[in-house]
Amino acid sequence: MTINLYLESQGCQMNERDAERLAAGLLARGWRLAKNPAEADLILVNACSVREKAVSHALGRLRQLYALTRKKPGLLFGLTGCLAQHLGEEARDLLPRLNLLTGPGAVARLARLLESVKTPDDFAQDLEPADPEPDFNPAADCRLDHPALGPQAAFVTVMEGCDNRCAYCVVPLLRGPEVSRSPESVLAEVAHLAAQGFSEVVLLGQNVNSYRSGDYRFPRLLREVARIDGMKRVRFTTSHPKDLSPELLEVMAAEPAVCEQLHLPLQSGSDRILSAMGRGYTAEHYRNLVEKARRLLPGLTLTTDLIVGFPGETEEDFDETAGLVAEIGFDSAFMFKYSPRPGTPAYSLPDDMPPEVKQARLERVIGLVTESAFARNRALVGETVEVVVEGRDKRGKPFGRTRGGKPVKLPGSALGPGRHCTAEITGAGPWSLVGRPAEG
Repeated sequence: MTINLYLESQGCQMNERDAERLAAGLLARGWRLAKNPAEADLILVNACSVREKAVSHALGRLRQLYALTRKKPGLLFGLTGCLAQHLGEEARDLLPRLNLLTGPGAVARLARLLESVKTPDDFAQDLEPADPEPDFNPAADCRLDHPALGPQAAFVTVMEGCDNRCAYCVVPLLRGPEVSRSPESVLAEVAHLAAQGFSEVVLLGQNVNSYRSGDYRFPRLLREVARIDGMKRVRFTTSHPKDLSPELLEVMAAEPAVCEQLHLPLQSGSDRILSAMGRGYTAEHYRNLVEKARRLLPGLTLTTDLIVGFPGETEEDFDETAGLVAEIGFDSAFMFKYSPRPGTPAYSLPDDMPPEVKQARLERVIGLVTESAFARNRALVGETVEVVVEGRDKRGKPFGRTRGGKPVKLPGSALGPGRHCTAEITGAGPWSLVGRPAEG
C-alpha cells in the first residue's frame, strides 16, 4: 500500500536540504509525496526556531495543519527540525496528538524511526545528535522543487552545526557543534548532480569558512567543486567575517564557475555591540574584507544580516551601524529587531529598549539598504549580463538570476526554465532587474 507524505519545510536553506534528505529516506521505502495535506497519511513539518518571529509563524502554521487530525482520525502528525529540538517535550503539550518529534540530527534516522509509528496512538522521538556521515549514496538522493532555485540548481550541505557562541544565536544549541563532511562525499554528490543535468550548486553550512576535513579547508573544497565538469555556477552560504580568508576570495576570483556573490553577515557596525554579541571582529575588519572582496571581484553582489536593538545598543551605537551600512552599500540584507532566545548568553540581558525605538531603527536600516540596492541595480541598466532562467511568473513570463544572484524579469515566453542566456538590463528596482535577451 502506498503511504502519502505531506512535507512542509520552513526557514533557511539548510532546512530545505534537510527536507530533501527526509523525503529521500521515505521515498526509498515506498512513500509518495502528496501535494495537498488533505491527501496525506502523514503530515511532517520541518520548522525553524532561530528567531522569535519564525517560531510564531511556525506555530501558527502547525496549528492549521494539526486541525486536520480532528477531521481525519487516522492521520499521523510529525514535527522535525530546529523547532522540534527547541520545544522538546513541550511540543506534546502544544500538539497532544503528535506522533513524531525529531531534531535536525535525526534526519538520516527518521525513516527508520517511523517504522515504529503505525497508529495515531503511537509516538517516537529522537532529539539526539547526528550519526557519523555515511558515504554519499546516489541511489538514495532526492531533490525537491524549491521556489528559490531553478530546475538547474541544487543544494549541497558541506558542514553542519556551529562552534561560535554569538550571544543572540540558538544555532549551536539546536544543531550542535561543527561537523564537516568528507571532501570525497561532497565531490561525489556534486559530480552526481552534474551527471543528472544540474549545472549549479549552492554549498551550505552554518559557517562554511570553518569547513575542515583532513588537509581540506573550504577554499580548496570550493576550487575542486568549481572544476567538476558540467558545473557552470557555484555559490555558497553562509560566511562568518572572522573566518573569511584571503585565500577564499582569491579562489572566488580565479575560478570561472564561482559566482560573484557573497553573503557576509555584519549584524552591527558598532565595535562595542559586536564585542557584546561575541562576533570576534571589528567594524574596520569587516570594512577591509569588503574592500578586498570588491577589488578582487568586480561587480560583486554583497548581502548581509543586520540586528537592531541588541541589549545595551545606544543611539551612538546604532548611528555607527547606520553609517557603516550607508558607506558599504549592500545589494540586499536580512534585517531584524533583536528578540531574546532562551538558552543564549544574551537571554539574561535586559531587553528594555522600547518596541517603537527598535522599529524606528529597523525602518532606518531598511531605508538605507533599499537606497543602496536601488542605486547598485540602476548602475546595471544598459549592461549585458548572463542570466539563467529559473521559472515563469503567473503571467507566463520568464524570470531568472544573474551570476550575482539578482532576479531578472524577462519578456516573451520562448525562454524555458534552466536556459542560459545573455540579457541587456533595461530597467531596475531595488530588489530586481528587468532585461531582454541580447541580440547576437
